[in-house]
Amino acid sequence: MYRLAVRSVRSRLTSFTACGLAVFLGATLVLAFLTLLSTGLASGVSGEDRSTLITMAGVVGGWGVLIVVFAVVSTMQLAVRQRSEEFALLCTIGATPDQVRRIVLGEAVLVAGAVALSAAIERIAAHISKIRGTLRPMPRHTNVSTAMRRFRDIPMPPASCEH
Repeated sequence: MYRLAVRSVRSRLTSFTACGLAVFLGATLVLAFLTLLSTGLASGVSGEDRSTLITMAGVVGGWGVLIVVFAVVSTMQLAVRQRSEEFALLCTIGATPDQVRRIVLGEAVLVAGAVALSAAIERIAAHISKIRGTLRPMPRHTNVSTAMRRFRDIPMPPASCEH
């Protein structure tokens, strides 16, 4: 069944690329919010900043996870529905519904595993470049609450409702 799943992924590369892209972007988003959470839990962070970072990671990251799950499930469901005739043919020649489920599960695990691994490698590379100093860190005197206050103090042009 595994070889059949691998052949299926190879023959339908564009469909599984869409699934893979959804998984990659989702994994990158989730890992970014986990980085935000770990920054909030690190030592040397003020109480107000800690609270802000943990809240942002929890709320926005939680919604991000929900959106990612829906995106991945819908793209995978679309890929499976487009192949309903193929699955019917497999059942006609003797495949059991359990075998068809294993094929679909094998394809999903193959795509998700490969893409999640690449997203993890991307986050590790970003972390290493941060450690080496190739990414510019935030200035020491700036904290999250100061940055938020500066953003709120930016003057906005008056809204015009005239057409």
